[in-house]
Amino acid sequence: MRNLIYMAILLLLGACQKEEVFLYDEAKSSIQFNYADAEIVLDYNFAMQYKIVEIDMGWGVQEDRFYYGDSLRRDTIPLVLSVLGLKDENERPFKLKTVLVKGQDSTKIADVEFLPSYSFQANSLKDTIQIVLLRPAERGEYTIGITFDVEGEEAPFALGAEEKSIYRLNISDRYRKPASWDGMAELYLGEYSEEKYAFIVTLRGKLDTFFWDCWLYNQDLRDALDAYNMAHPDSPKDFTFPVNTTPPW
Repeated sequence: MRNLIYMAILLLLGACQKEEVFLYDEAKSSIQFNYADAEIVLDYNFAMQYKIVEIDMGWGVQEDRFYYGDSLRRDTIPLVLSVLGLKDENERPFKLKTVLVKGQDSTKIADVEFLPSYSFQANSLKDTIQIVLLRPAERGEYTIGITFDVEGEEAPFALGAEEKSIYRLNISDRYRKPASWDGMAELYLGEYSEEKYAFIVTLRGKLDTFFWDCWLYNQDLRDALDAYNMAHPDSPKDFTFPVNTTPPW
């Protein structure tokens, strides 16, 4: 009998201890980014952003990519958040802030904008918000971290897991030299430069299509360059295109 009573006490204590694991006994709920460790970073190149467009080919409609080039100056991206704690029947306002991240160059800080206000939706432990990425003023690669401002007693949240408390943004504006450029350089494109390639992508909405049709738009490139330089006499482009519209065959 004594053994049975002793076993019952042990089982009861075990059940109580197991229940305590699931209790949340913090003064505040904690907020964090809802990503796996390897996903809590975004590599974003403004030069490579595009939208899907439909093109009537005559025999049918085909989807294609239209690249924004230098015309895209800002973009909005979503961030997924989660709360550790209990749901609340009311929305809970919170603030974001930027921080330098480990290993970044403090002279290469990415620029972002936050919305006027944020609040975690009611009756939920997961939410999605938006922030705005701003294109760098100069070509290059930039970094910044996004985290939660939990300072002050009025802040409704504490920080969650340390590894999920900072979302890293690696923002760049770089145009890499296409593999087909050199084959078309002498007749149609001229010497490569990042600014020249940016000019082409912005004008045409295309990336690496030079081998097949650059002779068709060589005149368009020269006309567009002349028009730009006339409109910007104080800051003309420092490149030219060869004068040639002869097909390569």
